[in-house]
This record gives sequence, C-alpha cells and structure tokens, in this order.
Amino acid sequence: MYKCQVYGTNSKLGEKLNLVTIKTREKIYTRKYRDDMTGSIEDVEVGRGFEIVKEIRMGAEALALWNSIPLADRPAYVKTLGY
Repeated sequence: MYKCQVYGTNSKLGEKLNLVTIKTREKIYTRKYRDDMTGSIEDVEVGRGFEIVKEIRMGAEALALWNSIPLADRPAYVKTLGY
C-alpha cells in the first residue's frame, strides 16, 4: 500500500504503484584517462543522458488525470501541486 501524493488517498491492497517523473536533468558521464606521453590525467566524455530528480506516487485516478493533461501544460500542473 502507498499514499497518492496528488489526492492524498491510500491505495487498495495489491494496487500497482505508479511513479511519474516530474523533473529530470541532463547528466554527462566522464571517465578519467591517463595520457601516455605526458602522464597527465584527463576527464573524457563517454556519454550523455538524463537522470531523475523528482518522482511522485500516483493512484490510478491521478494517473488518468495526468495522462489527460497535454505535455505543454504539465509543468504548470506540477507547480500547482507544490513540487
């Protein structure tokens, strides 16, 4: 069981947890390499991606509401939730 962070209701026993990502940030992955000629250590970019900053738990009703909101309007809705 869990508590919906949108409506504040408790889930039913056995109900699936819905985690919705509301904020992400870009992440640059680097690796340290030693230059054989100079012996210096350099950070080299090996990949880019995104990492999750904030997720909220939603019940089935809140998830249906979330999916009905257009993508452009979702940041304003998240702001009204206080996140």
